[in-house]
Amino acid sequence: MDLRLDWKRVAGSQFSAALFMRNAFDEEYIVGSNNQLPTQFASVSYLYGEPRTFGGEIRFDF
Repeated sequence: MDLRLDWKRVAGSQFSAALFMRNAFDEEYIVGSNNQLPTQFASVSYLYGEPRTFGGEIRFDF
């Protein structure tokens, strides 16, 4: 689950601000896999999704 909070035209100005959080519950999930078959040493590798990340943005419209 991703979250975002936007505040446009802060106090009537040309500034906007935002806060965001991706993967809010820090869930571990697989987005892809790779099978190395057929070989003597067969292996499977997994690609996991991004961990929880958060940040902010400031914007000026002119």
